[in-house]
Amino acid sequence: MKVTPTEYNRKKALFRLTEIVRRWFPPGPTLRPADVADVMEAACKQEMPGFHVHVEVRKIETGAHGPEGRD
Repeated sequence: MKVTPTEYNRKKALFRLTEIVRRWFPPGPTLRPADVADVMEAACKQEMPGFHVHVEVRKIETGAHGPEGRD
C-alpha cells in the first residue's frame, strides 16, 4: 500500500498531537472542556510552530446514555 505525502503528513501530525496530549494532560483532576481546548491550542502553537490548530469540544448525544434516555 502506497502512502501519499498528504496522508503521511496527516498521520505524522496525529502522532504529534497524541504525544502532546500525553505530555500536557497528565492523569489527574478532570478539566472543563473549554480548558482542554485552550490548553491544546496553546500546546500545539508552542510545539508545532507553523501549524494552525483550532480545537473544538462538542458534546455528542448518544441515545440511552444521553439525557433523553434517562426517563
